[in-house]
Amino acid sequence: QVVTRIASLVPEWDVEVATEDPNKRYFSGVFRALSDTTPVHCDWSPLDSLTEDWIINQVQYQAVFNLYLAPVKGSWTVIHDVRWTGEALMFRDPESYGYSRELVAGRKKAYLEPTTGVLCFFNSSSMHEVEKVEV
Repeated sequence: QVVTRIASLVPEWDVEVATEDPNKRYFSGVFRALSDTTPVHCDWSPLDSLTEDWIINQVQYQAVFNLYLAPVKGSWTVIHDVRWTGEALMFRDPESYGYSRELVAGRKKAYLEPTTGVLCFFNSSSMHEVEKVEV
């Protein structure tokens, strides 16, 4: 239903779950249970699967969404006004999937408050992070 709804909002785009062939359909999600922070990062298929010969390397537009299934304190998503470019690799943290805070220092940012059941979409090539859950 989510893919159908998104497609109805942007009829000029091909909105679909990627497939390699009829028998190899990608899963269109990642489930995380976070109790700590995430580093500044992006979720961008052409970067994340750079060494693979996959069709998702050809995407031009990719969205990501957060959906909180239970109430939580803290854990806001911070979206930085910095999109991934090849130059961002100079800030890549070799010890994780994240980037140095220097990449986003001084840039505008938006905060998404975690609200149970609310689906929040944003461009997955935008640098973002999730703050720590408060206990």
